[in-house]
Amino acid sequence: MGRHVSDTGFESYLLAYARLDEADAATVVATASAGHLTIAVSGCVDVQACSTVTQRLCELIGGSDHRHVVLDLSGVEFCDCAGVRALLAVQEQATGAGVTCTVQGVRPHVRWLLEFTGAAPMLGLTRPG
Repeated sequence: MGRHVSDTGFESYLLAYARLDEADAATVVATASAGHLTIAVSGCVDVQACSTVTQRLCELIGGSDHRHVVLDLSGVEFCDCAGVRALLAVQEQATGAGVTCTVQGVRPHVRWLLEFTGAAPMLGLTRPG
């Protein structure tokens, strides 16, 4: 028996892939507030961008005095398996440094990939509903 993966999630993932544009480069922007650091990731977190995104996220987390980081993925247009590995690597490094890392704002097609790969629970995401 395979994992429960909705057809709708897969369809939205394929649609996101079909809309890819080379101009959709990944960007990472940090905003510090009382008690935590919010890092907004947007664009495409794919095989071409994952090393840069991972490096930038780790720099921001490592260079901060905050013990809690929120990764806001609401601007992520597309993510592939390399992007998933990047998110897991960032969370592992944060945890090793004593920083809690929460993921929020995950779009349906990205959530589908995280659930399909089994990464969703590792990133603290629970199935909606």
